[in-house]
Amino acid sequence: MEENRKGPGVFYAVVGVATLVVAIIGATFAYFSASAQAETPVTGGTLDLSSNFKVAVTQLQPDTRQASSEKLVPAKFGTSNDALTTTNAVSAVTSALKSKCEEADAKGGYTGCHIWKVTATTGQDLATASLNLDIRAPKGDNWSYVLFKDSEDLTSLNGTSGTVTLSTSTNAVGKFTAAGTSVDMHNGAPMKAAKGAGVSETYYIMVYLQNTATSQNKDVDETGTYNGTVKFSAASGEVTATFALS
Repeated sequence: MEENRKGPGVFYAVVGVATLVVAIIGATFAYFSASAQAETPVTGGTLDLSSNFKVAVTQLQPDTRQASSEKLVPAKFGTSNDALTTTNAVSAVTSALKSKCEEADAKGGYTGCHIWKVTATTGQDLATASLNLDIRAPKGDNWSYVLFKDSEDLTSLNGTSGTVTLSTSTNAVGKFTAAGTSVDMHNGAPMKAAKGAGVSETYYIMVYLQNTATSQNKDVDETGTYNGTVKFSAASGEVTATFALS
């Protein structure tokens, strides 16, 4: 008789557990169902620099040449010691572009500066990027550079230019020696696409030999060629381009 009285209790306990399991399954199903219906799912990904991540450096040549040689001679800018600073560099570069970096004389003219075009491209926007220039001279202390941007494409170097602006780097104007100098011409800024355009940045490097009161091929030997490297880096990716006057 005692076993008969326990029977209904066991039955109700089993039914209760089954009901609880069904409730838990139902709640779990409802949770996943609600999650699947979210209108704005969270997605993630990694920065892919493999697509169109490159840098190129090209020397720009005058569309018509007056000078008999592209080898540099000391440049005179009409300033104290013909040294350029952030104050007078924009006007000096603008003037140099208009003259195609050449000066005519009875012997056919000479070359006072070189212009190099640096183009960095990437497949997507970058929160921060660097274009590090490392430039070295053969010898001497008067090899100089100016890093700038222009509102126009200067590839043809035809004697016209748009608006010249200096690189935002604190060392946009300076000198380089045999030991070299390193400067980030993009200054770690973002790289983002303009409307309807790809993601790219273009800078220009003007290289010149600062004029001094002494002979620069006798008293201070500054003959020879120079060379440089531009390293484009972002998000642990890196590509390099080298250039040199041969």
